[in-house]
Amino acid sequence: MLKNRRSYKRISQVAVASLLTGLGVYAQAADLYLTGNAVNIVGSGDSAGFSQSAAVGSTGLLANVANVPLVANMGIPSFNFTLNAAGSPAVDGSYTFRVGVTIDDNATERRIEAKLETLQLTISGSGATLTGSIPAQTLRVLGRDGSGSVTVLADLSNAATNGPVAITGGTVSFDAEALIARIRASNPGLTTIVDEFGSASHYTYRIVVQQTSGAAIGFGTTGFVPFPKVRTTCSLNTNSQSSSVFVLNSNEVASSFTEAYAVQGQFSATGSASSFGTLTAFTDDCTPATTGGGTVTPPPVVVPPVTETTTNLNQQITDIVLPPPPTGGGTQVEVPAATQTLVNTAVDTSATLATNTANQIAAGTITTTVALSALDTSSNALATAGSANVIGATINMTSAISSVTNIASALSNLSTASVMTPAEITTATNIVTSTFESSVKLIDSTTTAVQIGALINANVALLESLVKETQTVSAALVTQAQTLATTALKAIVATLPPAISKGVDTSNPIALAAALSASPTMTQQAISNSLKVPEQAKFVASTTTLNLVGNSISNAQQAQRAQTAVSETLTARYRPEEASVQVLGSTVKVIDLMIRLLSRFGTSSSLVEGLNIAAATGDTITSDKESGTMSVKVGSANIIAIASAARLVPSSVATGVSSLPDGRTLLVESGVGVDLAPTSVNTIGFTTAVYNAGFSMNFRENGSVGITLSANETFSGAFAYDSVGTTTSATCGAMTFTAPTGSPAATTYAFMARCANGTTQRITPFAADTKFYTTLANSGLEVTTDRNTGTVRVGTAGSFKPGFFVKALTDADTTFLNANKNADGVAFRAKESNGDGKMDYEFITASGVQILYGM
Repeated sequence: MLKNRRSYKRISQVAVASLLTGLGVYAQAADLYLTGNAVNIVGSGDSAGFSQSAAVGSTGLLANVANVPLVANMGIPSFNFTLNAAGSPAVDGSYTFRVGVTIDDNATERRIEAKLETLQLTISGSGATLTGSIPAQTLRVLGRDGSGSVTVLADLSNAATNGPVAITGGTVSFDAEALIARIRASNPGLTTIVDEFGSASHYTYRIVVQQTSGAAIGFGTTGFVPFPKVRTTCSLNTNSQSSSVFVLNSNEVASSFTEAYAVQGQFSATGSASSFGTLTAFTDDCTPATTGGGTVTPPPVVVPPVTETTTNLNQQITDIVLPPPPTGGGTQVEVPAATQTLVNTAVDTSATLATNTANQIAAGTITTTVALSALDTSSNALATAGSANVIGATINMTSAISSVTNIASALSNLSTASVMTPAEITTATNIVTSTFESSVKLIDSTTTAVQIGALINANVALLESLVKETQTVSAALVTQAQTLATTALKAIVATLPPAISKGVDTSNPIALAAALSASPTMTQQAISNSLKVPEQAKFVASTTTLNLVGNSISNAQQAQRAQTAVSETLTARYRPEEASVQVLGSTVKVIDLMIRLLSRFGTSSSLVEGLNIAAATGDTITSDKESGTMSVKVGSANIIAIASAARLVPSSVATGVSSLPDGRTLLVESGVGVDLAPTSVNTIGFTTAVYNAGFSMNFRENGSVGITLSANETFSGAFAYDSVGTTTSATCGAMTFTAPTGSPAATTYAFMARCANGTTQRITPFAADTKFYTTLANSGLEVTTDRNTGTVRVGTAGSFKPGFFVKALTDADTTFLNANKNADGVAFRAKESNGDGKMDYEFITASGVQILYGM
């Protein structure tokens, strides 16, 4: 039956592809599946830290997720899933999709529906790489209260980089925190409905995707079995009609999904006294839902008990007999195809077992002992896969990464559900250590940069889950994490353009260290592919702080928006005083390592794009926990900075101070690297001033700031390394801004932020889209940025200064971008913009157009 349905779908794909080709559009068939065959449900706001993967089968029904910790001020969890390409022929091409999401209270009339009109996806490298983007647009949101008496509508801004719906690589996210922030800022009626979702209940959610351009593409499970669909008309099964899925405002959103793939599942809030309902599966080809006068209810998804799956996986591992590794520097041995199949089957089972374990921990139906035994077996399967990879087997990296991710989710759930005994913590630590070791062995010359990044992120989540219990990173884990980072770096360097890597021998530690010291781009790769040191506690903005913002703004709507912006900013900022590692023979806070570094300079100094580190009495770093900023006192200067993370970096990254391509300063001490970027001395005052002017803004992780001036224009700037003397956030007072005069290409062209006490900080222009640095590095161009002037030096091409303003794409811009963009989704267009006779360029991405002035 499935085979026949599959053949019919393929015939229809060929017909559509032929039609598109006849119109002059290059078209190829392709299929997409969800990594790990799962959708992830993630807590937001006060429920941050909660994460579970809900497995999905070919019927499109997702496993139930229990006990999502919902709270009054954050009543909806976030969802995300990662797409992978599969199938033959080659899948490369560009596609666009329309996405719909519904969340429905099973016990009342309470419901939210949302529709995003355009999600873009580019598949390249014969399906190996997926790059997604979302143009800035409005998100249509409809809501109904629990009594069914009030229905409200809103069009919310969905910024390209931080909207409620976003995509990074192939990971699509429905971000509840961003959604709720915009709802509360735009529509009081919807705010009431959102707040109702904080009540304990059971909810049904649906994710619906309709393709709108490109060659016909399918969504389904690994293998490939397509998910079912919803469509305009399905008289044989009205449950599968779009009008049954999207019901608000006379089925308004339904007309946008005429034939769309769909998955559906249920989650419950902690404390709910009700139970999960039974979902009726949608159909793939609108077959009847009734037989013999009765409704056919699909059989429930049967999940084998964890103990049974653990036993089966142990047997699978036992059945694997690997050839001995080569000795004496010999070539890799040949691993029989049948053995490789056994290994990959075990990896698949490992991912499934870890998911089921996470779900049963959350549901409270499994003991800690049984859970740890299951996760230990899952990690053993990864160890076998790593050993097989070392001797030449081909491992399914997608499943391996999913397995690491799911082990992390299960350990995180276990940390939340119970307090582990010392013996249990030892077992958990051994599981994490083993998984780190396996990850090292899984990386080889064939591993792509995307796979390495995903594997590192999965191990970061694994480390975070353990630190919940241990409150520090042990010396053994520090060493293992650095080994993993070194292995990742060596593999990444091999993929860099020769103009960047210069053919460095990565097996020679001295040569690799010298290459890193000479190249900010390679140093950035080392940092990006290292494991983050988790914070022990997450900061939550105090009511006093938020009231301070609200009381400073007269417009109630702007006050609410500003409070949300400040809350998001303070929560997101990394705090080195809340992160610790075991080095130097004891447990040390990351901020103390940074202070230790400053004291080691003796009489030497290091000039790093405006930050002069020199030995002087009183050199130190102090933190302000409330704002997440650090006061970096070096010599006579006092610079206010933030860090995006502390990472366990490869030993090849030299101890000391250096620059990253975007102008951040990197401090490395005892194998721990912390990046610093200058920021406002007064986060609250700066935010208040922007919102009082009628705009909205966000502080970015890299220290830059974006201000939304209108639907068509955004300001992008970064703070200079200016000394603020003894000024603090409290003594700064209200802030005002002075606009620059003169040529925008001049090094002195900068905005000025001024405190009431007279302290000033320069704000220089900054490339708004991080693809700017990525695409230049991929082109073999070394880039450095001076945040004191905004000047960007691009290899031998010269120096440029970005403009402060990013314009939304016009139709002509979009046409140019589509015709000229590179693999990173970037295009440059020459244009003399300021009449100084020097060639300028427009930097164009899906997020907008920004001028680069020639200097």
